[in-house]
Amino acid sequence: RGPIILVGHSLGGMAIMELAAAHPDLFGKRVRGVVLVATSSGKLARTSPALRRLIPLVRVASPVLDWGRAFNSYSVIRRWGLGPHALERHVDMTNEMILQAPTHVLMDFSPLFLDLDLDHALETIGKASTIVIGGTHDQLTPLKHSRRLADRIPGARLVAVEDAGHMIPFEGHQQVTEAIEGLVEEMA
Repeated sequence: RGPIILVGHSLGGMAIMELAAAHPDLFGKRVRGVVLVATSSGKLARTSPALRRLIPLVRVASPVLDWGRAFNSYSVIRRWGLGPHALERHVDMTNEMILQAPTHVLMDFSPLFLDLDLDHALETIGKASTIVIGGTHDQLTPLKHSRRLADRIPGARLVAVEDAGHMIPFEGHQQVTEAIEGLVEEMA
């Protein structure tokens, strides 16, 4: 019942875009607000320094990575997943989450990054009040993807979180919370 605000981080944002493409009638009616965090509508494999370097290596080394991933995952997560001033607890939480998923699961969705094109859904998302949040040090979904989304979604507002990497829900939790609360207030 009532209006819905959808919040999606990374693949979650892509799922929202796919929902908009599949069910455009929901947006502007039931879905009244959208917050897209550290996500992209496509072209990631070409523009993300992390994905461009890591996907080919991980594909080849997947069986070995499952065995040895925990050995030095912390430094990899710190380098590619978070910003330069991330708190240790945020790196620890991210590392713990990533280690819970087997490498093959993480790699099962990697082909998506080669062909992903959700631009056709952006007009529909604009029927809902939309905020796009990106980190200035995001290596996986660089800020230019957030800017591109904000430019292509009618009426969207961009929030750039200074020094945040891909894990904005940790590093920029205040900005994410403010965005959600702002949309809730708009709908009240």
